Amino acid sequence: MATNDFIRNLHNEVLARIISDLPAIEAIRTTLLSKRWKDLWRYASRLDFDPKGVRKLCGDDIDDPREEISRVVKNIENVLLSHKRNLISCRIVHLLSSCRNGDVEKWIKYLTSEKKVQELAFRCDDFQHQFYRRSRSGLGLNLPSGIFSCETLQSLEFTHYSIRSDSPFHHCHNLKTLKLYHCAISTETLEAIVSSCDLLERLSVCSSPPG
Repeated sequence: MATNDFIRNLHNEVLARIISDLPAIEAIRTTLLSKRWKDLWRYASRLDFDPKGVRKLCGDDIDDPREEISRVVKNIENVLLSHKRNLISCRIVHLLSSCRNGDVEKWIKYLTSEKKVQELAFRCDDFQHQFYRRSRSGLGLNLPSGIFSCETLQSLEFTHYSIRSDSPFHHCHNLKTLKLYHCAISTETLEAIVSSCDLLERLSVCSSPPG
């Protein structure tokens, strides 16, 4: 008995929505399915970059998982540049070096100015369960003043950072949700950030004292 191919009958826009729910690594891998799927991921409304997914996809075939994870993180910029539409949300899990070499700042600027992103989430991880010890030694999230003042940005989430200044949140008049998880931040800095966010409706904080 012949069966209907429901997926083949779906419009590309519907397929792009389905792909939007996949981790970015898996979304890009859909290009292998057929010619029709080759560019669909480029129109996803959400991108979730979690390099740890490399281990799930490749299993024991990777000799050095950390080296492969580093390669994936370095390719995030190329993926963003290849993407074709504005983004509702973007989540990026990255290495410690991404803060030091300026990649985080570069991603934020591109996502807010070119992709008109509405929801941003960042998590700093070394993938060896050692970050917390290092974060308390003083790794800071050093970003320019007012970098989050994008008109479209409504939600921000940061996990595993040391936030020492409210400066990046200056003129952040459209932010409605702010989540800070396992961040080292002083009460004074947090109060200053909240004061800068005129429309803030939701605040979630799980912090540790600045080291």
